[in-house]
Amino acid sequence: MISRTVASLEQAMGLFRQAIEMDPDYAYAYVGLADTYMLMGDYGGLDLQKMVASAVPALDRALQLDSRLAPAYASLGAIRTKQFDFDAAEAAHRRAIELDPNYATAYHWYGDLLVSYANRPGDAIPLLEQAVRLDPLSPAITVTLGQAFEGMGQFEKALDLYHRAIEIAPDYVGSYFLLARMNQNVFGRLDEAFRWRSDGLSRNPGQVLALGNMGVMFLDLGDDERAERWIDQAIYLSPEHFAANRALALLHRYRGQELQALEVARKLFGIIPGNNTTIATLVSFGHYEEALQKYASSNPELTCNGNSIVTPPTVFQALNLSLAYEKTGNMECAGRLLEQVLEQTRIMPRLGFQGFGIADVEVYSRQGKIQQGLDTLREAIDDHWRAGWWMRSKHSPHLDKLRDHPEFATLMDEIEIDMASQLERIRMIEKERGSRALRFGNATRLPKPLP
Repeated sequence: MISRTVASLEQAMGLFRQAIEMDPDYAYAYVGLADTYMLMGDYGGLDLQKMVASAVPALDRALQLDSRLAPAYASLGAIRTKQFDFDAAEAAHRRAIELDPNYATAYHWYGDLLVSYANRPGDAIPLLEQAVRLDPLSPAITVTLGQAFEGMGQFEKALDLYHRAIEIAPDYVGSYFLLARMNQNVFGRLDEAFRWRSDGLSRNPGQVLALGNMGVMFLDLGDDERAERWIDQAIYLSPEHFAANRALALLHRYRGQELQALEVARKLFGIIPGNNTTIATLVSFGHYEEALQKYASSNPELTCNGNSIVTPPTVFQALNLSLAYEKTGNMECAGRLLEQVLEQTRIMPRLGFQGFGIADVEVYSRQGKIQQGLDTLREAIDDHWRAGWWMRSKHSPHLDKLRDHPEFATLMDEIEIDMASQLERIRMIEKERGSRALRFGNATRLPKPLP
């Protein structure tokens, strides 16, 4: 399963099932089967609900057979993480480490929880470094350590680790997708992101997350027709997958299709309550009361019923909820949330997959600090901020006070020119690579044509 392609995971699933048929009391086989279902959610098209429904019974059986089986607890922790039950996940990971201090995967998945979900990359680094010591040839552990450094804003260390993972295992697809994301979100090089993402998809054409991300990237590039083809492919492969539907919601929002965007955004809330795409869509179309109602239960720490607490994982939700409070007359709560958002941006990296982007610019705009907002936006653009720029040019309700300023228009024109240039370079990359088979590898595995 080292490559973690759909094909290799399907093969692994079959082998684990054979092992269970040969020995129904072999606990490790049930853990392996559960892990394969879980990885199909990350590297294939299995949605969260189906993944949980398949993986949890296998783990329950493993623990019935051996209640002290460390890998079972580590796997259970990973599943609880994906269900956003972080307390249960941490408890399971600690139990796995207690039972087997030399099980590298327990440290790895515990670290992944802290990096990818809890936004605590600094706490994750010691765990992941221990995982690397225990299993130095695991590309998956290597890239997760890279993600921790990326989350800390240490981009060169992250880049080195992503490339090291390719040296360890050239067919491990995660390295290519992370290099794509980093080129897009850190260096503003969407053309290079396209190159890396295409290389990953040539190895694993069914990676729904990558297909959705490719579509979102083409929205940044200003080619919504190409974006639609990638997003359609993701939806076709996995209609309930969060990443595919998030990309679809953004496509509708890009086109100003309010009814369609709201329909998908509400669906997203059912998949992952508390996600930012839903609230951003609601407030961008003026559905403030609905936003407050939905997020009162999913993010009670951001309500005005007590002391609101904004943390790095909830910066964007807090920013959008502050607008909903402002538009419904609760100016005091809105102002408090804005100040807390600004405080968080002072300790977070601007760029990277856990960066705050231009949330500080949006706060300054809302506060009427026009020149400070424009100066900060200039700095962000010079630092290669590009991801999601179109949402800020025409679609961000937080930038209404900046949008009519001539300097703002000039800055947005600068990005648009850059995107047009990068889109042309992508066309040249496609021409250099020639046929679709060269670009996408075994494209015949896909049930629909790619763009």
